Amino acid sequence: RMAIDAGMASALVLTGETTRELLASQPVANLPTYVLESIDQLLPAQM
Repeated sequence: RMAIDAGMASALVLTGETTRELLASQPVANLPTYVLESIDQLLPAQM
């Protein structure tokens, strides 16, 4: 929520604590900008 309040993009990595079902129950104002399955999605693919 801190990023949202500061006007910044936010990301949530689904690592077991938070699920998509839990996200679906949150108010839209609390949702992160990006939802990632793995931290690997933040890095460019290796050639």
